[in-house]
Amino acid sequence: MLLKNLQSKPIFFQYLINIFILVIMQAEKKVPPKPEGQIKKEQRNQRIATTLKEQREKRRADNKSKRQTLLTRIQGYETAYKQANT
Repeated sequence: MLLKNLQSKPIFFQYLINIFILVIMQAEKKVPPKPEGQIKKEQRNQRIATTLKEQREKRRADNKSKRQTLLTRIQGYETAYKQANT
């Protein structure tokens, strides 16, 4: 009945009504809850990401300490070489 009454109106008015109906339909849409499998995957991915981040930080700290010990060793060798050649 609504569409029959709108046929006699100008096209612009019909256009506005169609937009209004679409906006109302969009507002009435409800977002369905996430599936349980997707929730579990997101939790697993989050857990893996935090673990990897912790391991990377630990590895960086270990590498930093290894580089420091190697640097002191090399400096020791260099000073010994300089003393031997002077």
